[in-house]
Amino acid sequence: MKIFPIACIAALVSGISVMGADLEEEMTRTERRVSSTTWTNEWYSDVGTVLWSYKRNELKADSVYAKLIVPIEGQVQSVEKEDGTICVKLAASDTKDKDLPYADYVKCYFTHKHAAELAGLWPGDKISLKALCMGKQFGIVTFGACIILRTSACPAS
Repeated sequence: MKIFPIACIAALVSGISVMGADLEEEMTRTERRVSSTTWTNEWYSDVGTVLWSYKRNELKADSVYAKLIVPIEGQVQSVEKEDGTICVKLAASDTKDKDLPYADYVKCYFTHKHAAELAGLWPGDKISLKALCMGKQFGIVTFGACIILRTSACPAS
């Protein structure tokens, strides 16, 4: 049986391994925890800020973001199916004055119940979401159990 990449994320959070059909169930449980988290103010960490933090000091960035539910925003780079999950690559909205690492995006994993909403996204669209940060996985900052808070289409060119 194949272990999905998001199963590794879930295993890090819960301390168990998740395989096959249990993957969607584990993601749904984590997503409920994410959706119930609220903030008193409307702040979001831009993807560029998160990437820059991880590039400068991964240990410090983990203490700020990893295993926490954080609101982030960025520009859609792509929407892909990845080993049974839906993955949105988010790029920094503003990259000026930031010396970003080689991976200029973060990976955001969603359950399949968000498929219709994600199908309407295009590269360049801005998106705000809240998600569980899993830190750096194979050189890429990864978020799981993502929930879209708002989107705005990129202006037509």
